[in-house]
Amino acid sequence: MAVGPTGSGSAVLAKDIFADLGLQFSEFKPEYIGFGDASNRMKDGHLDANFGVLAVPASAITDIVTARKVNIIEFSNDDVKKLQAKYAFISPFTIPAHTYGNDKAAQTISMQCALYCKDDVSEDVIYNLTKAFYENNKEIAAAHAAGKYIDLAKALDGISTPLHSGAVKYYKEKNIKIPDNIMPVK
Repeated sequence: MAVGPTGSGSAVLAKDIFADLGLQFSEFKPEYIGFGDASNRMKDGHLDANFGVLAVPASAITDIVTARKVNIIEFSNDDVKKLQAKYAFISPFTIPAHTYGNDKAAQTISMQCALYCKDDVSEDVIYNLTKAFYENNKEIAAAHAAGKYIDLAKALDGISTPLHSGAVKYYKEKNIKIPDNIMPVK
């Protein structure tokens, strides 16, 4: 099974998540390779499985389904809850039907994509960046299909680090409730 390049977020996360769900790396041979290499090896029949932290739809997986059928291994509601209790940044995610040749929607997990900056970046810059991101999501989606998941109502799902004051200003303008644990450190 491919788990991502050595030291990557995918590889580290795979090891932890698998262990939390009862599967140890010692039970299979983890392959520390990139998504493109994993895709090629799966297409050629030299790899059985691939774990990846990728935006949906991911070109590496779309590429695999051009050559063979894939099965998406779903996470149960209990699995998702168990992982969320340990990892604040995990959210449930449904891969829509027909994304990867799958006949029905498949429940999995997601990690929020977040933009981090130094705390001395001006409030105006981060406010305007946050505003541009959410108010131009249709244009972003036109450039990459994952952009369709940019949703202000879900902006803080899975976020576990303090926000910049510029982002807070924008979210408050939009009446987004900000949990105390991610308010800026003063």
